[in-house]
Amino acid sequence: MNTGSTQPYLSIVMTARNDGHGGNLRERINASLIVWSALCLEYILSIEILLVEWNPLPSHPPLRDIIDHNYNNTYVRLRIITVPASVHSQADKEDPLAFHQMIAKNVGIRAAKGLFILCTNIDVFPDSNLIQLLAERELEENTFYRALRADIPASAPLESSVSKLIEYARRHIIRKMGMHPQWPGLKIYKTQYFLYRYQSLKFLYPFLLLIKQIVLGSFRYKISTIDKEASGDFTLMSKSGWIKIKGYHEWKGYPLHIDSLALIQAYFKGMKQVIFRSECCIYHIDHPGSWHEEDAPDPKTLPPYLSWQDILTIAEQIQKGRFDYNDDFWGLSAHTLKEEK
Repeated sequence: MNTGSTQPYLSIVMTARNDGHGGNLRERINASLIVWSALCLEYILSIEILLVEWNPLPSHPPLRDIIDHNYNNTYVRLRIITVPASVHSQADKEDPLAFHQMIAKNVGIRAAKGLFILCTNIDVFPDSNLIQLLAERELEENTFYRALRADIPASAPLESSVSKLIEYARRHIIRKMGMHPQWPGLKIYKTQYFLYRYQSLKFLYPFLLLIKQIVLGSFRYKISTIDKEASGDFTLMSKSGWIKIKGYHEWKGYPLHIDSLALIQAYFKGMKQVIFRSECCIYHIDHPGSWHEEDAPDPKTLPPYLSWQDILTIAEQIQKGRFDYNDDFWGLSAHTLKEEK
């Protein structure tokens, strides 16, 4: 039973700001919370959901006012942590962005009480197969876990029952983002890679990986086998694992590739990668501004960001044990933040 005195098995960290990004925020966030809450109750998985609201707009309702239901039940506890404008301005004196998603996730990681922590987003919900797998409670320390992201239309029936929403999601996948669980390095779920769609061509996979290793060289090949596809929507590891890597890099610019860098940090800190089988996926509600290759923003239009070459340079330093991207006060641990339960 998930009571106040019992440690949850899993902490789910989400972040948001009620600023209209993506549209239909109320519908998307409530759909996500409903599915997580209902499925964890059904499969007897004790969780807490940490919703971190960053730099709320005084002209818009806070997140607590757009949450339609009480999502707490025997196995689920919802916690809302607010990072006020005053703390935002201290954390980001140059103020290039109004919302620092990865620092907000770090706040959730530091506050989490679960044995394991999943960092995800408010427009994501799990397939029941994923919850059934997690409810087996067989996650391991010193391992980071990844799940396939399947995008579904924004017109999905978000207010329907959980079972109907998941059934709809399974039948209306726009695109899939992830790597093969047995052959990391091959983005077989991406529709543009037709060679990987058919089981009859599976015999080619070892040869493709060998060619890739020869072309890229040892270091870049290692990086290529880390499942970085949409990793900001699903990165799961133990609480001690997140502490070991010091969360996400608290880069003050646009957080491009920062989710990938966390996986690289985990990999070179000696953690093992596990990619869940494809049916244990997450569904992402498509919306304007969603990140995927077909509609990625033009880098020239972005605020300051770390390029992929910058990430590779940092990765080389991480591999050599010469780079630790956050200090001991990451996740605003020096601040006392308001929490509502």
